[in-house]
Amino acid sequence: MNLPLMPKATAVWLIENTALTFKQIADFCGLHELEIKGIADGDVAVGIKAYNPILSNQLTRDEIEASSKDPNRPLKLVEKNMEFEVKKMVGTKYTPISQREDKPNAIAWLTKNYPILTDAQICKLVGSTKNTVDAIRNRKHWNMSNIAAKDPVMASLCTQTELQAAIDKAKRRQEREAKKKAREAKKLAEEQKIDIKYFNIIYEAIEHVEKSLSGLLEPDVKETVLGSAEIQKIFKVSTAGKIAGSKVISGEIKSKSKARIIRDGVVVYSGEILSIFREKNQVKEVGTGLECGISVKDFIDFKEKDVIESYLSEEIRRSI
Repeated sequence: MNLPLMPKATAVWLIENTALTFKQIADFCGLHELEIKGIADGDVAVGIKAYNPILSNQLTRDEIEASSKDPNRPLKLVEKNMEFEVKKMVGTKYTPISQREDKPNAIAWLTKNYPILTDAQICKLVGSTKNTVDAIRNRKHWNMSNIAAKDPVMASLCTQTELQAAIDKAKRRQEREAKKKAREAKKLAEEQKIDIKYFNIIYEAIEHVEKSLSGLLEPDVKETVLGSAEIQKIFKVSTAGKIAGSKVISGEIKSKSKARIIRDGVVVYSGEILSIFREKNQVKEVGTGLECGISVKDFIDFKEKDVIESYLSEEIRRSI
C-alpha cells in the first residue's frame, strides 16, 4: 500500500482540518488508530508541523469530502501517472530573482525545523553556500531581521522527495554517531575501570553525588551486564501484551533478569525481563546472534532500534 509523504505530519493536518474518523486517517497514513488518538490528544507527535496533502497533490478536496460523509469509505492517495527525473545541467545553475530571495528564508526554515541537517545538505537542497547557511544558523546574517522562515518545497527550491531523503539520511547519520559514542564511552570506562551508573531522572543523580560527598552513601550496587539485544519489530500478543522482536547483539539475554531500555544512548525505562520466546516456545535465555521475542514487566512503549540490556544487580556493603 502506498503511503503519503511525511505520514505523521499529514495525520496532524487531517486531524486539525477535516471531520475524518481516526480509523480513516490511520489507514491512509499507515499508522495505528491509537497513535492517531494520541496525536489528537497532544501525547504523540508533539512539535511536528502539520503538512497539507492537498498542496502536495496527494489528496483532493473532493476525496476528503466524500470520505467525511461516509465513515466506512477509505481515503485514496492520488495516483501519479508519470514520474520523471530532471537531470542537472553541467555548469552554473540559473535561479530566478524571485527564488533567490526565498533561499535565505528556506535556509531559516530548514535550520529551525530540521537542525540535524548538515550545512552541506542544506546547500544542496536550496542551492546556497556554506557561509550563508552558517550565518543564518548562528543568526549572524547581515539581513537577519528581514528573513522569514519558508518551506523550500513551497518555494520550489527542492522537491518533497529530495527533502525527505535528506532528512532520512541525517537521521541515519545521527543514529550511527550516537551508537559510536556509546561504544567509545563504554570501552573507555572499562579500560580505566570506571563504574558507570544509570539514573532515570536527574534528581537521583544529584542525590547520589550529594550522599557521596557527605559520606552517607548507601551500599554500592554492582551491576553485571549479561548482554544486549536490538529491537527489530514489535508484535502485539493478546495473552502477553506487546512483545519486542529482537536480535541478541552481544552476550545473552536471561529471563527474570533486570533490564533497561536504551533509546539513542538514553535510558528510558528500567525494570525486569518478564519472559523470552524463541520459535513460539518460552525459554530462559538466548545467546548472541539469535532472534527472540522479549516482554518487559510493566513496559510496552517499545520502539524499533531500542536496545534491551539484560543485567544482574548486587548490593555490596561499604566499609570505611
